[in-house]
Amino acid sequence: MLTFHHVGYLVKNMENSLCAFEALGYSIERPPLEDGIRRAFIAFMKKDGVRIELIQPEDRESPIYGLLKHYKNVPYHLCYATDDFEGDICRLSAEGFSLFTEIEPAPCLENRNVAFLMNAHIGMIELYEKDLF
Repeated sequence: MLTFHHVGYLVKNMENSLCAFEALGYSIERPPLEDGIRRAFIAFMKKDGVRIELIQPEDRESPIYGLLKHYKNVPYHLCYATDDFEGDICRLSAEGFSLFTEIEPAPCLENRNVAFLMNAHIGMIELYEKDLF
């Protein structure tokens, strides 16, 4: 079963974005950490039970830099936690979702596996192997 985990939000400047979300009443759940796999800095914030993940590319070599260059500061994916990681990838693939990244560990999520899938009708989702926080 999939459980909502967070909204992924691209940001140009982590510090400015943290301050702006704090002004809206969000609190920092996890301060910015470096994700060397994605070459990005990632922080988690929470408000009213809603978690957001702020993602700032480290540099132009980051695989998400192109998204930020094109879309600017923007939410760009929904993440769902799952206890049946590979089973849910197979099930969603059969329902029109396409796996478009390799399965990789996520340093900011206790090195649990994550996978990104695309769907023509809703865009990008992330699957996260078991919710730990």
